[in-house]
Amino acid sequence: MLTTRAQTHTACSPETTTSPPLTETPGRRHAVVGFGNLFRGDHGLGLYALEALEQVGFGPDVHLDYIAGDYRNLMPCLYSAHAVVILQADVVTGRPGDVHDLDLDRFRTLAALDHRIPSRRVALAEMLGTIETAHRLPPQLRIILVDPDPTRDAHGACLSPAARRGVRRAVELTACFLEKNHAVCRHGRIADRVHRIPWLNMAF
Repeated sequence: MLTTRAQTHTACSPETTTSPPLTETPGRRHAVVGFGNLFRGDHGLGLYALEALEQVGFGPDVHLDYIAGDYRNLMPCLYSAHAVVILQADVVTGRPGDVHDLDLDRFRTLAALDHRIPSRRVALAEMLGTIETAHRLPPQLRIILVDPDPTRDAHGACLSPAARRGVRRAVELTACFLEKNHAVCRHGRIADRVHRIPWLNMAF
């Protein structure tokens, strides 16, 4: 994170004995955090979304972080960030490929209604609460969930056709959110770009 420190100058007058205090202005920082298990089919979509966002062309001001599953690793990803998107697969409607773009309040409501044990949604909501108590959450925060196809859970690294459509929509929503919060694409964003994952021979 880049920071700028205001310089202080001592006046020439002999009566002046103190200087103005040093102040810090944190630089704007954007982050996208993708969660998921790469070896459980659509549940690895957080990584694929990050690969697509890297192809979109945002500069180094946008940090892309992949976390396999331990939400405790989320805190350093959010530290000093201004605008953050969290992406992961989650069964919300049960219709594979459905995309849910949520602010923090709506996500917490959704988590409170989730009675599954264990629940990754509840675990994420609890970790966000811990971060909020220990430090602070970014002023701008979105959680984007994509419904996975559960029939693909045992297929290893892959994405179902429905999840590919969902990830493409999630990437578009993320890019729009970042641009709204003043993130800049280095060469201008192409809205209808085809995203390719060469190591899976996959495009969406």
